Amino acid sequence: MAKSFSMESLNAAQRKAVQTLQGPVLILAGAGTGKTRTVTCRIAHMVDRGISPKSILAVTFTNKAALEMRERVGQMVERKAARQIMVSTFHSLCVRILREDIGRLGYKTNFTIYSGSEQTTSPPPTSGNFRRRIPWILTTC
Repeated sequence: MAKSFSMESLNAAQRKAVQTLQGPVLILAGAGTGKTRTVTCRIAHMVDRGISPKSILAVTFTNKAALEMRERVGQMVERKAARQIMVSTFHSLCVRILREDIGRLGYKTNFTIYSGSEQTTSPPPTSGNFRRRIPWILTTC
């Protein structure tokens, strides 16, 4: 059984964010101000209000923050619902979207993403001749 949360435990700004059920919410605040708590409470509230967990996306910057958010959500909603909610970093979300849809652009899904320094210091493991430097490289493995 998942534990719930109390709206009374949130300040006014947090409560407003948690109670907003439609559309995205940007939570921008300093360290230690309760951003992760606010997001996880909002997710739990959305699930409690009947919003499908499959339609909930929470995006953060670091793997550590995504893991923390996943763990907290898992404590606040039922296990089945928690597994259906997508909690991700921006990077992993974008890679997932690319892998699912890049075929529409004519690329294969088994690509490699190179950083800026890797583009100039390491030759890509592909056959072919790159005649110009491009800002990103997608290569097949």
